[in-house]
Amino acid sequence: MLRDVRTRIEVLDRDRCLELLAAGSVGRVAVIAGHEPVIFPVNYALHDGRIVFRTAPGTKLQSVDWGTRASFEIDELDPVAREGWSVVAVGRAEEICSAREVAKVAEATGLVAWAAGEHDHWVAVVPERLSGRRVRRSG
Repeated sequence: MLRDVRTRIEVLDRDRCLELLAAGSVGRVAVIAGHEPVIFPVNYALHDGRIVFRTAPGTKLQSVDWGTRASFEIDELDPVAREGWSVVAVGRAEEICSAREVAKVAEATGLVAWAAGEHDHWVAVVPERLSGRRVRRSG
């Protein structure tokens, strides 16, 4: 038997979305590969308003071209309490190619890929739209 738990949805403003992105470390990036959407979990950092992650050659990197559209999502959920939040960023994805920029981002974030192997390529998602929602119990 399911409990009748009433919830309310709160819209998060841009500043709160950025705070949650800055505090997080794992999210999902969505891109179009060929003609199909694909979603990849990545560990990331927020740097100068951009979501940055490291990757190896492969589908993520092949899907990113200058100005490619991408989505990025993070969340935190409590299924028992039926509460949680999510933030979605939509914008352009681009590979960070300049050695100077890579060094700057690497030093500022200290970001190390969790997955084994070489992850020498850096990708940035530049959010053009940020949206967030929080679901909480009423009362």
